[in-house]
Amino acid sequence: MKGLDCRLRAMASIGWQDLCTILLTSPAGQRILSGGIAVDLRQVMMRAVLPDAMVVDIGLGWIGFKKMQDVSLPMSDRMPSLSPSLLVKAFSPRRLFGFIRGVVGDVKFLMRTYAPAGVFIKYLEGRLIRSRVIARYSDQAEAFTATAAQLSLSTRWFMDNVSHWLDIFDKYRLSDRPGIEALEIGSWEGLSAFFLLNLLPKARITCVDTWEGADEHKAEDSETGPDALSGSEAAFDRNLSRFQGRVEKFKGTSYQYFKSVPDRQRFDLVYVDGSHHCDDVIVDAVKSFEALKVGGLMIFDDYFWFYYPRVIDNPAAAINAFLRLKAGSYRLVSVSQQLVIEKTADRYAS
Repeated sequence: MKGLDCRLRAMASIGWQDLCTILLTSPAGQRILSGGIAVDLRQVMMRAVLPDAMVVDIGLGWIGFKKMQDVSLPMSDRMPSLSPSLLVKAFSPRRLFGFIRGVVGDVKFLMRTYAPAGVFIKYLEGRLIRSRVIARYSDQAEAFTATAAQLSLSTRWFMDNVSHWLDIFDKYRLSDRPGIEALEIGSWEGLSAFFLLNLLPKARITCVDTWEGADEHKAEDSETGPDALSGSEAAFDRNLSRFQGRVEKFKGTSYQYFKSVPDRQRFDLVYVDGSHHCDDVIVDAVKSFEALKVGGLMIFDDYFWFYYPRVIDNPAAAINAFLRLKAGSYRLVSVSQQLVIEKTADRYAS
């Protein structure tokens, strides 16, 4: 893993055109993008990166792009024998280079926040399949958007995560599990809690918040003005009023909550979205992990969020330190704007 860390550090220092070449032509790039990470390379690239093109392996580790033919045919019937002279540009270079530039920027951020090597691989996998996930759950996401329009909301930050959560909940069959217990650190106006309770009718959730706002909410240029900040708790109460008996509200800091409730392995799902300063995030991560059942899921919000001038003061630095600390006790599920893990072991278990 140390060798991979070194190679990733080198990758973060090169230009975006060079990274494009590495990902598409080198054996290491092929391994990252190949079906070995549980998704078919051609399907992923076709649907996620270049929806209007199909991807063709033309040998020697090179990837070629050809305008898609009849999509009703099996993939094997749409894969003629190609030579480089027959390849047709069926995509915008600006679009592809923009994609690669974004990846390089994120990779550099991961390096600066000391992400473990496995995070890079999961991140790249997530970038490739993101469009496909959004497309798969577009109808459900639109339906929830219509439902959420009836709520008292000053912001809709959570809406960008709906497809991602639907995908994770399906993979782990959470809707089939009776008696799901969830913990949310940072609830704001209750949109994410509303989504979970609406989607999982047998679930219960404990919501922890001061409803006093965090650093970013109190800044002069914040999109959450004084009215939204002062009215956030009342909005939370109104939005979740229909779920009487399924919501436990704790008004206070997460530190106060964990001090008052010492139970371990109580929750099936924990969503960490409280204070975004690294000092608070690391405490929330460790204490939430203790409260999570083995086999449970923990979702960290705003993994790539960059607000504090010092990069290591932002959430990613704390999350990455936590991941290194708990290595061997979790499985990395996905990495995007949110990072998701599954707890696989508990060192406190007898």
